Amino acid sequence: MPGVTIQGGVITIPSFGSGAAIPSAAVVAPLGPRRPPAVVVIATSRAGGGMNAYGALRGSRVYTTYIETAIGTAVLQYSDPTSHPGFETDLTPPEPLRTQLPPELKSLHVVVKFVMDKVGGLRELRLLEAENSDSAALFLKALQRWQFRPALKANVAIDVEAILGFGINTR
Repeated sequence: MPGVTIQGGVITIPSFGSGAAIPSAAVVAPLGPRRPPAVVVIATSRAGGGMNAYGALRGSRVYTTYIETAIGTAVLQYSDPTSHPGFETDLTPPEPLRTQLPPELKSLHVVVKFVMDKVGGLRELRLLEAENSDSAALFLKALQRWQFRPALKANVAIDVEAILGFGINTR
């Protein structure tokens, strides 16, 4: 497909424009080597990413990765809200450390927007879509305990806006 590059499990859709300065942030303490996701899809914010959430995340690029959990694969989209179109450093993906879910959740259709902070916690959780309100409430409570190694920009931890979806079609 013209304009799409696939290298080492990473798909990059190029964009053009002027670069932006990298904001200052806390440097991440080493926890051992990172384990990058098998696939990272990088698109412009107008492309919508893997969940077709057009314009839902601020920033020039939307990154999509997949997280395996006890109830199946979750789609994680994230973006640096301070980025601007141009030739800038790609983000190092966040790495899930703790993603436990209540055993009573067997399947789920839910989409949640939040901020993943520079220490890997989730805050400002907002339900965007849910098939069952009881399951969604359990899920939101569990998300408050999830922990990630944060996203990095030039080896510096940053806050990212994110959307997490379960039981969704990414076509």
